[in-house]
Amino acid sequence: MEYLNREGDQKLSTILPLRMRLILLGVMMALAVIDTVLAKSSFILPFNRAVFSMVYGLRLELPWLTNPMILVTLFGSDPVLLAFVVVLVLRYRRIWGSREATVFMLAAIIGRITVTVAKALVQLPRPSLIEPPPPFYFSGYGYPSGHALLSMVVLGGAALLAIRHGKTAAGRRIAVAACVSLILAIGVSRVYLGAHWANDVVGGYLYGICILLVAELARKMWINR
Repeated sequence: MEYLNREGDQKLSTILPLRMRLILLGVMMALAVIDTVLAKSSFILPFNRAVFSMVYGLRLELPWLTNPMILVTLFGSDPVLLAFVVVLVLRYRRIWGSREATVFMLAAIIGRITVTVAKALVQLPRPSLIEPPPPFYFSGYGYPSGHALLSMVVLGGAALLAIRHGKTAAGRRIAVAACVSLILAIGVSRVYLGAHWANDVVGGYLYGICILLVAELARKMWINR
């Protein structure tokens, strides 16, 4: 298992060396701050309205998409994603090692805390332009999207674990493709269902990437130590 760990780390280091990870983290943090400032201003509102109109037009033209979007957004909810974390940890802890499993769980918990704190600080309302389909009732603040942030942390973390520990190249590619596709679909579903502005989803992704990068750096330091 240690061999698989080293091999996986070498793959990630080749794709994204440590120096590039630090630079990427700085860029993502700067973008997250800029996106938050834009969310608080009226400058981004025309963009949000344009995206919302486009997605709502798609909803009217393709009403059959509503049920799949509901299923996707349910998968991105806190209970389902956190249950997904628990199942993965219980199933693969011996393969990953206790330290990797701990970092994965902590990243998910920090992601949930970040959503709560960020919403309380920014205090931006949701679009409230259309009636959400049953059984949804959207309440609370909108920025950043909790679904987008937590899906990026959990599914993005699962993709990194697949790269490090996947036994075959085909299996790794399928796992990464599935995680990335689901992350994007969850973000789209939030706008499609009227729960968030596009800017809320982008903010969730940016904060989620920052948490992922910090967790990856912490994991590397902890395991090397």
